[in-house]
Amino acid sequence: MEAIDDTRQVKPIGLIGGSDFADDIQRCQENQKQLNSLVTQTVEREKPLKILGGAISPSDFYHKCQSFFEARETANDRKFYPTLNYEVTNNNGLKLSWADRNIRVTNNGELILSIDNRGGYQVTDNSDLTTITYLSSLPTLPEEIKRLKNQNKLFNSLKSHPYYSNKTGKIMVLGLGSFDFQPSPNTPNGCLIRGITAHNNREFWRSDQRVEKNTLPSNLSNEIADKLSRPMRSQKEAGVERHSAGGLCQKSTRTVQYPPKSADRALV
Repeated sequence: MEAIDDTRQVKPIGLIGGSDFADDIQRCQENQKQLNSLVTQTVEREKPLKILGGAISPSDFYHKCQSFFEARETANDRKFYPTLNYEVTNNNGLKLSWADRNIRVTNNGELILSIDNRGGYQVTDNSDLTTITYLSSLPTLPEEIKRLKNQNKLFNSLKSHPYYSNKTGKIMVLGLGSFDFQPSPNTPNGCLIRGITAHNNREFWRSDQRVEKNTLPSNLSNEIADKLSRPMRSQKEAGVERHSAGGLCQKSTRTVQYPPKSADRALV
């Protein structure tokens, strides 16, 4: 009799709890869909940039760029604000922009990469390996950015000197050595600049289309650049101001032009 006693038989699972249990099942299914969607979004936003073959993810690239802009502001004694806009460009038309926590990279005005960080890393990628590798190598330390800034300042000052267009001449730096200007062996109409120490003839600077070598301290690069950027004047009026590597100025009574009319040697 117990075998047919329906009061003791196990009821089908669908009947336990009635309609409340059915609602629980529906909520579980909805939660599962939301979880699946979240997992999909997470996997998608963390997918490595295809142009780097898995070497860097959008989030890593994003934080690398953020660290660069933070360091650049610190190097210039400013505070970085994520909600403001910042940008950096190079001589080839490549621009990296930070706009209210979003990143854009353009090449001569054409958008090649964007990373939208609102609600996850949404990536639009039309870039190439060379571009991303270049941007991924941006410095993220204020000291390094300041060094490169002063190096670029010196490079521009050297290129602005008459010796650069003449592709011949020598600038003497007391206590250091000289910058020698000569025709470039690699670039037509280019100018090779070599910095040579006076005491052991070692090369401390080499530049052609770009700076290839620079072992000068950052502050010395900045100091020499400032001296080279001064308005040129006759040394008959003020004497030759010769600037040593230590930052001291000495005066000579030599009556030559600065730079010399012969365009073969000057003193800084």
